[in-house]
Amino acid sequence: MLRVAHPWYAWDYREAIHQRDSYLELLERTRKGLEGLQQLGRDYSLRYVLETHSGAVAASAYSIYLLMRDLDPATVGAIYDPANMVLEGFVRPSGAVELFGPYLAYLHAKNLEICRKESADASARPEWAFQRRTLQSGMVDYEEIAYALKLARFDGWISFEEPTTKDPNEAILEFRADIEHLKQCFDKAPDKPQEPFLTFND
Repeated sequence: MLRVAHPWYAWDYREAIHQRDSYLELLERTRKGLEGLQQLGRDYSLRYVLETHSGAVAASAYSIYLLMRDLDPATVGAIYDPANMVLEGFVRPSGAVELFGPYLAYLHAKNLEICRKESADASARPEWAFQRRTLQSGMVDYEEIAYALKLARFDGWISFEEPTTKDPNEAILEFRADIEHLKQCFDKAPDKPQEPFLTFND
């Protein structure tokens, strides 16, 4: 797969100053754009993919479903980033993978944790920030991700990104540990519906 570039259709408070269109207008524009790319994708064997990303028009599996429904999955697809969807657009993995359907192109594997920022002012509005975590220690349960992918018989690519360290040698060790963790998750995850993945985490 050749990943070139993509337009950044954003809708958040930082971008709202520059983006006068509503979220619904951006959805419609993005949908028309994907429709217009269909023939070009067929002519040149290209697949255009949108990533589930906070602050973007395709932040959730629901928006991917709306944007791509009835289009040719050979020409358009989605990058499933479950860590991004913790921040915005969360859907339980099995539901998300069902919504992606044939448009699921590949998985971005990373993890994070949401932490409250310290403030000396007890009356101040709470502020939150996310911190990178290893695949084993963050909020995303990759055994549940593996379960959802196995149910869908997904056999596409998994792409690791954004390690917790900037040191290249440490990043290599982290990615090796991440790969081993993912293997264990796929070994442990059932390939048919069963607990603990049938009920919500109440």
